[in-house]
Amino acid sequence: MFRNYGATDAPEEEKKTLLEDSIAVTEEANQVGGATLEQLQIQRGQIEGAGSTASDTRSITQRAKQVMGDIQFKIFKEKVVLSFVILALLGVDGTSLFLQSSHSRLAAGLAYLLVKNGGSFTGK
Repeated sequence: MFRNYGATDAPEEEKKTLLEDSIAVTEEANQVGGATLEQLQIQRGQIEGAGSTASDTRSITQRAKQVMGDIQFKIFKEKVVLSFVILALLGVDGTSLFLQSSHSRLAAGLAYLLVKNGGSFTGK
C-alpha cells in the first residue's frame, strides 16, 4: 500500500504519489471509523437493552416482595384466628371436662394436632 519514495521520482510524480497514498489512507481510516461507529451503536443498543431488562427485573422483584408480604400477613391472620379457635375449644373443653371426660380427650387431641402441625390437621 505504501510506496517507497526515492530520489529518482520526479517532484511532480512524487507529489502525485503522496497524494494518492494520502487519499488511500484517508479512505481506509474512514472505513475503520465507520466500522467502529457501527460497533459502538450496536453496543449502545445492547447496553440500553440490558438497562431496560434490569429495570423490569427490579419492578418484578418489588412486586413479588409485596405479594410475599401480603401472603405472610394472610398466614399470620390465619394463625391468629386458629389460635383463638384453639383457645375457645380449650375453654369449651375445660368446661366440658367437669361435665364429661370423654369429650375433653377428643378436643385436647384436636388442639394437640393443630398446635403440632402448625394449624393443619394433616401436617405440613
